[in-house]
Amino acid sequence: MSILPINKFDLKTKKKTNIFKRFTKNTTLFKLGLFFTTFLLVLYFYYFGHFTIHNKKTTNNENLINNIKDSENSKGNDNLDSENKEHPTFDNPFKDPDPGRHEESDEEEFFEIHTNPGTKKETEKSKFDSETEDENDKDSFGFHTNIKTEIETEIETEIETEKETEKETEKEKEKEKEKQRTKKNFVLSEEDKKYLRKNGYSPVSYLPHRLLSDGKIEQDGDFLRMNEIKKEFAFVWENYKKYGWGHDRYRPISKKPQDWLHLGSMIIDNLDTLLLMGFEDEYLEARDWVQNDFEMSYNRGVSFFETTIRILGGLLSAYHVSGNDEVYLNKARDLGDRLLKAFETDLGLPSTSINLVTGERKMNSWNSNSFVLADIGTIQVEFSYLSRITGNPIYEEKALKVIDVIKEKNHHSGIVKIFLRENGSPTGRITLDGMGDSYYEYLLKTWVLQGKKQGSPQREDFDFAMNEAIEKMVVRKDHLNPFTYIGTLSNLNSKPQNQMGELTCFAGGMFMLGYQTSSPSNRREDYFEIAKELTETCYNMFTSRTSGLAAELNRFTSDGISVAHDGYKLRPETVESIFYMWRYTKDPIYRKWGWEIFESLKKHCKVPHGYSSISDVNSNNPTPTDELESFFLSETLKYLYLLFSPSSFVSLDNFVFNTESHPLPIKSL
Repeated sequence: MSILPINKFDLKTKKKTNIFKRFTKNTTLFKLGLFFTTFLLVLYFYYFGHFTIHNKKTTNNENLINNIKDSENSKGNDNLDSENKEHPTFDNPFKDPDPGRHEESDEEEFFEIHTNPGTKKETEKSKFDSETEDENDKDSFGFHTNIKTEIETEIETEIETEKETEKETEKEKEKEKEKQRTKKNFVLSEEDKKYLRKNGYSPVSYLPHRLLSDGKIEQDGDFLRMNEIKKEFAFVWENYKKYGWGHDRYRPISKKPQDWLHLGSMIIDNLDTLLLMGFEDEYLEARDWVQNDFEMSYNRGVSFFETTIRILGGLLSAYHVSGNDEVYLNKARDLGDRLLKAFETDLGLPSTSINLVTGERKMNSWNSNSFVLADIGTIQVEFSYLSRITGNPIYEEKALKVIDVIKEKNHHSGIVKIFLRENGSPTGRITLDGMGDSYYEYLLKTWVLQGKKQGSPQREDFDFAMNEAIEKMVVRKDHLNPFTYIGTLSNLNSKPQNQMGELTCFAGGMFMLGYQTSSPSNRREDYFEIAKELTETCYNMFTSRTSGLAAELNRFTSDGISVAHDGYKLRPETVESIFYMWRYTKDPIYRKWGWEIFESLKKHCKVPHGYSSISDVNSNNPTPTDELESFFLSETLKYLYLLFSPSSFVSLDNFVFNTESHPLPIKSL
């Protein structure tokens, strides 16, 4: 088809004229017309070519990004599916059932892309580059080279952005998945929810279901008081996050972090507490820290004993309470392997201090390089449970051998001295107070953890030791002495001293547990009576002081209780025994005592940014010392919380607490 008509009817002459001839007669007009025609053609092809190629490249770019998204989404779905079920044994899922359908090259490309998603990105980009090069070869305009470079840069930038976005998405998916997995442990029946609402307990909408005996709530919980205790925990935890996150503890007045183990003990010591109290978001934040930031890189010695009961015990308890989260198992196994190096001594007893990086062992010079009874005798619960969940018996074997050495070096005496020299000779006093206390506790609790098998050596060792302690150390109340207490002995033939520390107040709970787990054919009624009397004495150590808080060390006379050391360090031992007495007797007096202690804590130990130890229990306005140990949250507040919780929650029929109040499941026989 012609662009212009060649012949046109002339109205003046009434004839047809050849417009081309008339046009060419005027040379100037002809040249101008030719110039503009050429210019229009150049512009037409210039812009037509530019937008055609640009649109084609943009389309390729979008297709490439979409293909990458599809590949990554497919990969993410596959990963999520693989985490939720076991992989059966099967043939290659990418093998074509009908090889004749495809050319050989297509089949190889299909397999390569689906088995290696990264290859798909490279293949797509390679195809795009090839198409771009072909286009440039056909094009004679120089600007196309610049366009290619800009588009390639844009594509690479978008690909990198997509990768980062996908990483963030995967991280969020993993976090949400862990959140949902954790929520499965907090399922309540409709009946239990009605019970909670009836008691006005709306702030906590769930309790960890796996920690309920038979999966039901015993209807004896005081949820309003549980919530009050939970509020105080939340108050301290928020301040720890502000002023000490990732450190072992913080100073609540000067608002400065503190370290001594350099293992973030405040976090690990309270993983199970966060779960027990239902702090879901805070727990997930703490779990993230353990998974990504917890390191055993402090290149100096740390306390073997404290690392075992706080860090190893905390990880082991979190592993069970969380529903067997592998993050905690892997960390616990790693820590356990490092701690094993402490046992490489002549006697096979663990050294006082261990460098978790180098394995270097050290003993304390202040006690002539002697082993401390509580340090070496308070590891059996943790190491036994670690062997159970890892299937590696070495941890339990090392720990139980320690008990054999202690008995042998003390000539098989039930109550033993608190120090063992490096050559094995015993020395020092005999006490159920500091440095001796938890050795006796673990004789009983190791046996309970292993399933409470009657006639086992651990139970026999405990009963043998308590028989001697009752005979030589326990002073029973009478007409001259109004209180029952456990005194310290200078040696096996001496009389007990008339003083007892708050640390010894754990013994009320220990005797009660010993009574409850004794054989029906040989029920230890004497344990029960001593448990009641000791717990009452410890409660009076609190109420006899102006502040309502117990002193570190107390003296007993016919006139009552006096103070030998007047500080209070937020210790948990008395509320621990009160908790055991309530759980086993259901006598409401114990909840009354526990609440009184809690109110005294709030009144005298609470400061603007946490809770603090105090220096004078006899003052109505005691001076805070700016010290806050992790055990205030992990033990004191935890035992108070459990005191008012339903008795089926963390039932003592199913769990045993380590000396740092970390619940571990009792083995089923």
